[in-house]
Amino acid sequence: MVFSVSEDHQANGWQVPMHCLRFTWLWHVRPPTRLRLYTQEHAEWLEAFLIDHLQLDNFILVMQDWGGPTSLSVATRHPERIAGLVISNTWAWETTAPVMRLFSRALGNRFSQNIIRKHNIFAKYITRLFCKPMRAPNIFHAYTAPFPTPQSREGTAVFPYQIVAANPWLKSLEADLGKLKGTSVELSLIHI
Repeated sequence: MVFSVSEDHQANGWQVPMHCLRFTWLWHVRPPTRLRLYTQEHAEWLEAFLIDHLQLDNFILVMQDWGGPTSLSVATRHPERIAGLVISNTWAWETTAPVMRLFSRALGNRFSQNIIRKHNIFAKYITRLFCKPMRAPNIFHAYTAPFPTPQSREGTAVFPYQIVAANPWLKSLEADLGKLKGTSVELSLIHI
């Protein structure tokens, strides 16, 4: 089962954003306003929505990038309810690479976060440096269009900080991956 919500919906007090159930990058999701855009909190919200509210059972989680740890957190906490996983370009372990720690420090501080919010530099420039397909105008537009205002860029501002700040949670998640032994997994590798 693949979820695709074509527009924002309200379901018994739950806001179901367009990309939420497609597990795209964290900052495409607009969770309830009481929720900060930290990956662990996002995973807890997603778990409450899928397991407690929708009461899904025997479903497939499709994940990419920050959606990986978020979705794998749900899967490791409820392996008996997961029919399968489709995993692309993600990780579920502590960030130890010096270049990633430097990236997190350089763009995760308050000064850089304010610049990201004000000028959309993460979507406009940073992703283009690391992702060759972003140079195509249609792909570039797909990454920049969701962030027309400083408020809509909150997730992109928090993301660099979370790369390292989420390490304790990611380390715990890695330790729990064994709970998924026997779960059907499809890997999709994307070269960028």
